Amino acid sequence: MHKTNFVACFIEADDAQRLETYPLTRDGLARFIAHLDAADELAVEATQNVHYFYDQLKAHVSRVVVVDTYRFGVIAKSKKKTDKADATALARFLKLGWLPEVSVPSEQVRTLRQLLQARETLSLDAHQAQEHGACRLLP
Repeated sequence: MHKTNFVACFIEADDAQRLETYPLTRDGLARFIAHLDAADELAVEATQNVHYFYDQLKAHVSRVVVVDTYRFGVIAKSKKKTDKADATALARFLKLGWLPEVSVPSEQVRTLRQLLQARETLSLDAHQAQEHGACRLLP
């Protein structure tokens, strides 16, 4: 998954697979959701925008697995680093149940984390501004 798009690998009951790329927009997600059934399962790499993706899709499928790619050696050590190869590997290993899953915190916990991060950033900026101002005052 990127900031602007994502690749999906669909594996059917007969093991046939197809790959599709969708824009990471409301329309792109709506098109993707239209291809999903309530019994489907999804696997997605843990990236910066994974929570948005997770929140948009969790109500439309039976399960969304957020994968720790550092612990999932197939992707982490892959020589062929393409979105299509990664999507296929995630789909295949999801079907086998062999993915290292990351727990997804509640929306409330995520909001608190964002607030604490913003506070830490502001505190650091204020401290740096004070230091910079003090340096200018020294002869």
